[in-house]
Amino acid sequence: MRASHSIAMTFLRLSARLTSIFALGLFISAGFIHPALAESWGPGQTSYFLSAPPSYLSIRQENIDEYVTAQSHGYCNKVLSMERAALVRTRPEFKERFAEGVTLTEVDSRALAKYALGFRRCRALRNLARVLAVPKLKGGEKKFSAFSPKPRIGNFSGDNEQALKQLLIDRAATKGLDRPLDWAIDPMSLDDELLLHRAYTDLVQLAVCHTIPLAFEDIGKLHDQNFSPINPFQIYGVFYLALQMQFDVANMQRRLMQVNDLFPPFVIKQLEDHANSGKLHKHPQLGSLFAICTPY
Repeated sequence: MRASHSIAMTFLRLSARLTSIFALGLFISAGFIHPALAESWGPGQTSYFLSAPPSYLSIRQENIDEYVTAQSHGYCNKVLSMERAALVRTRPEFKERFAEGVTLTEVDSRALAKYALGFRRCRALRNLARVLAVPKLKGGEKKFSAFSPKPRIGNFSGDNEQALKQLLIDRAATKGLDRPLDWAIDPMSLDDELLLHRAYTDLVQLAVCHTIPLAFEDIGKLHDQNFSPINPFQIYGVFYLALQMQFDVANMQRRLMQVNDLFPPFVIKQLEDHANSGKLHKHPQLGSLFAICTPY
């Protein structure tokens, strides 16, 4: 009960953080909001310029425990239903599109799934559980990462996307750095691996682009089990942003120190200089992380 209450309070505290001057400055410096549009920022708006708080801040207080529990247990349709009602309640212009009893068009169904951030987290966790079931069967909960491809952050939705092209090349390298120990004799199917990378990327989007505390925690817990992106610069960026937002500070500091151990001193100095000057997004190795924050 205490853990559930703590998670619920995390969501509530985030409401104040999102509208703070500090958060605004961070979003602008990270490139999530164009400086020319900064004046339009106000309470209830997000980096996507919605006219009401994001869905996870629109859930009624008495329903938050149920909402978060449904996410963590994979009841994604229930989460979507709760967020649909919350979005209609807080955004009157959505009433005709998403109100209960309205038959959703294909376009509106996709739109609702994007706006419903808790649903996206639920779906990402559920998909990761699905594709990591066999690796966990082989290595157990603590060693499954040795039997799974390392997650990648990027756009894997189109045939012409560079991330997909590179993935196809790397899948052929049985001894690649991101390939599991038994890849040559038991490779993961392309469909499952694509699902893995898309689910992980969605978690990162929810953290980096929407500053959802639970998404940062999800990524951190996966990192603790050695399930981290093949590109260590990207996880550095995630943990640095978590610390800037004061999310799970002690654990994020520990994780950031672990990532620092992967870099030579001059690289750490470069990262720190970029971060201290508010230009972390301009580091040549971090463009791919911040590029995933695109408007709806």
